[in-house]
Amino acid sequence: MGETWELGTDVAWLREFCDYWRALHDWAATEDRFNRYENLRWDGLHVTRIAAEGDRVPVVLLHGWPSGPIEYLTAAEILAAGGYTALVPSLPGFGWSEGPGEPLAIRGVAERLHALVCDGLGVERYVVAGGDWGAPIAARMAQNAPETVVGLYVTTPGVLPVPGDLSNLSEEEQRFVETGTRWRRRHGHHLVLQGAAPDVVSPALNDSPAGLAAYLVDKY
Repeated sequence: MGETWELGTDVAWLREFCDYWRALHDWAATEDRFNRYENLRWDGLHVTRIAAEGDRVPVVLLHGWPSGPIEYLTAAEILAAGGYTALVPSLPGFGWSEGPGEPLAIRGVAERLHALVCDGLGVERYVVAGGDWGAPIAARMAQNAPETVVGLYVTTPGVLPVPGDLSNLSEEEQRFVETGTRWRRRHGHHLVLQGAAPDVVSPALNDSPAGLAAYLVDKY
């Protein structure tokens, strides 16, 4: 065994963590936080809408993995207080959205979410923001519909894959690439596993709440 957290989630910490979620967490309060807002469904997709008065352009907030719409509720509330209606979808297969039925690449997810916003909710123009998996989805939505998506904000610029030719990089750029490479070796193992053979690990993660917790905690 390695040092605590060196090789992954610390087991002693995980026991306390699971005990908390099993016996102490206020699930009713979590439900109430969502239920105070509109929760809508369209074509198998779920979206939480926090409406604001006025005609400012709505903002779509896209979560990533491992994540869900709850992580954007605070940001959505701040936007609504500032006059921007916030739309927080559950990505296909996440949260309360149905699974897509087949693997969807970034392009497919972007098309479905754009249809949700425009066809399902009747929005004509919007800003989209995203992090992690939501970042390239948001970027593709903006690329596909520049006349509709009037603003784009992403929080996850990446250096994966590493450029083939590093000879022309500045020292600062080189350090940036090296940092990304170190992250991939220690923390990015899920990219390889889930990208190549997701069904190898998904039965175990779905069967064991503690196992899923250990996997996700290491990501956070």
